[in-house]
Amino acid sequence: MGRKHEEMPQEPQLSPEEMQQKLLDDAFNVVKQCAYFMKKGLDENNLRDALKQSANMLGELRTSKLSPTNYYQLFISITQELRYLEDYFYEEWKNGRKMVELYELVQYAGNILPRLYLLCTVGSVYIKSKEAPAKDILKDLVEMCRGVQHPQRGLFLRNYLAQVTKDKLPDLGSEFEGAGGSVNDSIDFILQNYGEMTKLWVRMQHQSGVRDREKREQERIQLKVLIGFSLNRLSNLEGLDMQTYKQAVLPQLLEQIIASKDEIAQHYLMEVIVQVFPDEFHINTLETFLQACSQLHSAVNVNSIIISMMDRLANFARSNPEGIPEGVNVFQMFIDFIQKFSGASSNDVQGVLELQAALMSTAISMYPDNLDYIDSTMGVAVEALGKHAVERKLSEEKNVRLVTKMLTLPMEHKADVLSVLELSHYPTLMSYLQYDPRKRVAWSIVESLVKNKVKVETLDHVEKIFQFILPLVKDQEDQPEEDALDMDEFETEQEKVAAIVHLFHADTVGGLFKMLLTARRHFGQGGTLRIKHTLPPVIFRMLAIGRQTKAMEDNGESANISSKKVFQVIHET
Repeated sequence: MGRKHEEMPQEPQLSPEEMQQKLLDDAFNVVKQCAYFMKKGLDENNLRDALKQSANMLGELRTSKLSPTNYYQLFISITQELRYLEDYFYEEWKNGRKMVELYELVQYAGNILPRLYLLCTVGSVYIKSKEAPAKDILKDLVEMCRGVQHPQRGLFLRNYLAQVTKDKLPDLGSEFEGAGGSVNDSIDFILQNYGEMTKLWVRMQHQSGVRDREKREQERIQLKVLIGFSLNRLSNLEGLDMQTYKQAVLPQLLEQIIASKDEIAQHYLMEVIVQVFPDEFHINTLETFLQACSQLHSAVNVNSIIISMMDRLANFARSNPEGIPEGVNVFQMFIDFIQKFSGASSNDVQGVLELQAALMSTAISMYPDNLDYIDSTMGVAVEALGKHAVERKLSEEKNVRLVTKMLTLPMEHKADVLSVLELSHYPTLMSYLQYDPRKRVAWSIVESLVKNKVKVETLDHVEKIFQFILPLVKDQEDQPEEDALDMDEFETEQEKVAAIVHLFHADTVGGLFKMLLTARRHFGQGGTLRIKHTLPPVIFRMLAIGRQTKAMEDNGESANISSKKVFQVIHET
């Protein structure tokens, strides 16, 4: 019998993560070696050899095997090495070499991807030299980058173009303005490069099979900052004025976003627009922006985009009260949008509450004297809760937090607490809260009254206050049993509640006495632990009324209540 062949030992199979790391390490080694010989060639003034080594180094970016995250690491490593080449080009120009010669020289690189990276590198110095108008070089570079249509490779190439030209764009007050071009040339360049980057980024979702889709989407999200950089640079152009933004920039941005038909791209880019452009631009283009929101992919969370815009404008209004132009009703524009385009999502109670809470914040910041706006947001919330609340009391924590916010927000920003309590939907909205959050709202009311030293001048207001602060005044049916009462906290709470009687004011002693009687009636239902803190201030104020009434009677003056009646009530308390 022949001898059996001995089986060769198999190498252990690498996991996908280990394989990625191996590929990245191998690429780093090539980059390190090529960078060494590139610098050696530059030191020896052997530009052709240096360009050959740099092209070999850039050839590592032709890979399709690295994940976007690892490709990004390789990209950073290589572009850092290209700075040495850029510095060399600059020194060559300072020593009298024509930039057009260098610009043509790098175009002999064999593969298109290394060639375009080298063109961008020398092109940035070409602009700096001013041997040719910046606008012409920028146009040339952004067009030539079309030569790379692979999504990942093209995206990173265009990001490199944006990075090396960011400080060399013709702009208002820039050294490249004038013969080099105008801010409009820079706007066109950025928009064109951004548009191509967006297309490439969206196409990345089709690079792998269905099984890898979720992972690919996550990796694509991690690369969104590359797209955001372009819009950020656009917003930083000194020469970008409101009219140009309104008539040219925003319409083009929105058109590209809508055309992408991609959920991830649309949501992120709309958020970037909200964050990077000035508040004044947003106020004057809000209708256009909202119209675009209605045309986004059905899976896009439009609520979060709208809320971001509301928060942005609310913050602006707080710091610039005079910054809202006359005739521009931001609140009404938001209302119209929500009513027209949010009908399909009206079954989402949490979404409705999120929108209305943000809308209330906007109303308070921009139109602090218009209580109708605040009440209307509460009304929409009440309607949504009435339709969809399974139980009368809210239990989902997020919804509880949102309703609590809507009830307390007006008092945090308005000293006129009594006007807030007069809002028609306030009590109904509060009724959806269970005991603990209802008690927190009651505490906010008391704190606001005392802090702002609100004058309570009618019996109706006294009754209304007690209606809303009942969880602090007496035990409630839905109040949970407490294992142990923190007496220090309880005493502080009750003393603050009792302090509201010092806010009562009336034209007559009789009127004031009726207010105190109302307080006595409510406090009297609080039980022994509470009344020893809440009734004494009532009694002291009644004693003052009794003495005042007695003095008036002794002087023959008419009082609309007898001192005997006052002291009788005190005695019975």
